[in-house]
Amino acid sequence: MEAMSQQDIQKVMEGLRVLVEWLQRGKETKLPQKVESTWSNIPEVLQVNELAEVLNVSRWTAYELCRRSDFPAVRIGRRILVRKDQLRAWMDKQIS
Repeated sequence: MEAMSQQDIQKVMEGLRVLVEWLQRGKETKLPQKVESTWSNIPEVLQVNELAEVLNVSRWTAYELCRRSDFPAVRIGRRILVRKDQLRAWMDKQIS
């Protein structure tokens, strides 16, 4: 598989920036009920297609993110899984 292009990296970084801003606003003020209920509806363990949907990125980009050494993805057989609480902690870490 080829490396991510500069344009793809920029898209991922923009998506992460939006997520970081969202998380920062959530820490400063109470998140709207709709946002909290949406987060609570996310499965405790995400597969790559669900991760892509949550982060609003392509499946390919989600796979690339899972390849990062600092990202909390676990490979079990051929499946790649991410725990929701570890995803949130990773996103919080990106803020600081």
